[in-house]
Amino acid sequence: MTGRMLREYAIDTFFFSCQGLERDSGLYAGTDAHAAQVKQMMMAARRVVALIDSSKLGRLGVARIGGLGELDCLITEAFDDPLLEKEMTWHNVSTQIA
Repeated sequence: MTGRMLREYAIDTFFFSCQGLERDSGLYAGTDAHAAQVKQMMMAARRVVALIDSSKLGRLGVARIGGLGELDCLITEAFDDPLLEKEMTWHNVSTQIA
């Protein structure tokens, strides 16, 4: 889908995963094209939820998607980084362990 088409959608909650989440620089995708698509969907959504397994926390990727402040919620299976937790709180991002 093109960016123009994606902007036409009205999305209540956008769920996505990514290649990495780093506390200082944000969310990363594996390709520029994937990062661009995720950015467009995030802009169209009222709520943005990242589904990221703990192996991707603290990792960079090829293409930056955006900052932590663009998330509403992070869902992961394990979370043991007090500095990342502090950043998530600062950006008002809720964290769910599932």
